[in-house]
Amino acid sequence: IGWAWTALILYYIVLTPFSDSAGYSITATVRLIEAYLVYVMFVTIASERTVVLFTKGLLFVGVVATLASFVFLLVPSWANFLPPMNLLSAIYGHNHLADLLLFMFPIAIAQQSWLLVTLFTVGMIFTYARGAWFLLIGYLLFLAWRSKSVVARRVGLLVASATVAAFLLISLGLTPIQKPSLIADGRWEYWRQAIEAIKERPFFGSGPGTFYLESKRLQARPSSYSWFAHSFPFEVIVETGIVGLLILTLLLSVVLSYTIKKIITQKHNNVPATPLFWGAALMFMYGLYEFNLDYAVIWLFVWAILGVLGKNDDRMTGRSQNSKFMSITALAVVALFYLMSMSSVASSVYAQNSAWSFLLAPFHAEQTKKYLKLLEFSHWERLRWLRETVLFFHQRDPLVRLELAILEEKEQDLFNAQGDYRLVAYGDPKNFEARFAYIKLMIMELFMKN
Repeated sequence: IGWAWTALILYYIVLTPFSDSAGYSITATVRLIEAYLVYVMFVTIASERTVVLFTKGLLFVGVVATLASFVFLLVPSWANFLPPMNLLSAIYGHNHLADLLLFMFPIAIAQQSWLLVTLFTVGMIFTYARGAWFLLIGYLLFLAWRSKSVVARRVGLLVASATVAAFLLISLGLTPIQKPSLIADGRWEYWRQAIEAIKERPFFGSGPGTFYLESKRLQARPSSYSWFAHSFPFEVIVETGIVGLLILTLLLSVVLSYTIKKIITQKHNNVPATPLFWGAALMFMYGLYEFNLDYAVIWLFVWAILGVLGKNDDRMTGRSQNSKFMSITALAVVALFYLMSMSSVASSVYAQNSAWSFLLAPFHAEQTKKYLKLLEFSHWERLRWLRETVLFFHQRDPLVRLELAILEEKEQDLFNAQGDYRLVAYGDPKNFEARFAYIKLMIMELFMKN
């Protein structure tokens, strides 16, 4: 398992300099390192007591999140204070609380906590997440088929029936929430974009964390792009190629086989180890057609579950020098990343046109765009190195290159401005303003030559 983790992390690091956006790839690599650290930490402390405590903590989080989602459902204006990606309010067509609740059902049913099952059922219905409903219904029917408990069968069939009824009501337009048909769902366009991107670079991809750039470039109509492929396998292949998918598959295979072996060989008695595993399995299955694993909390919860289900032994506790070195190095990288990011944000707030906001975290696209917008033209001559730095971290990011082109055009650096506008027109073909600016510069250049 350690070698598989090492291979995947090193592969991400090697891809970063060749990525369409080294900035996005750095962030994606840190996210992978975080998963490694969470997995190692929970494997290290894994025991039957840990499984019990983790299960109770997970249920507590589920209860609090579900109750909070009811508050935001009743008072939608309060959700304005939440970040765009959250698990408590309806965004992007449905409430992604469903991503979290899929964890909870196997645990609540196994503990025969019907109050929790009822709460989670109501919460799941009000997420309007049809994809999660399908998966939950399939799991409940499977549970009813194989369970020896008559009560568990009845509860499973009851919850499945309520979910099917909710789906029919939405499909017939009998609810206040109007959702597009499954045929008109936007993910079909994102999957088409993913397939096109894979055809172009099948082996090594466009770089970790760069699906957004591919989606923007390949969108069929304006505003039909997405940050995520709405399919974990598609997103992995687009960004890291077939090679990346094979390494990740190797990692998941050894981790899952190790976890399943531990569940089978260890007599957990009343410890809900198997329901925890089913929660993680549902997350990966849901990730086949949703972007649930792109939420940091869900991504880390999955690896925490797989870690906590692994029993502590000498191979997995990090006692060897190599494991300690890798863990310490990974922790240092994550700490440095967040230190640089927070320092950059602080600098941009207290000194809006300071170069430090860019220098402290040049890999952040938003900070780079903000600095380029606020950069005084008189400083541009003294900051010629800035262009090379921006190009290294944001090579094919059309929005960053657009800000760079605007600055260069105002400084009469028409040659570089034309090249940047050309890349923007290629990377974001539905950005007609950038295309017009590129054509305008070409005409100006033609007149100047004549």
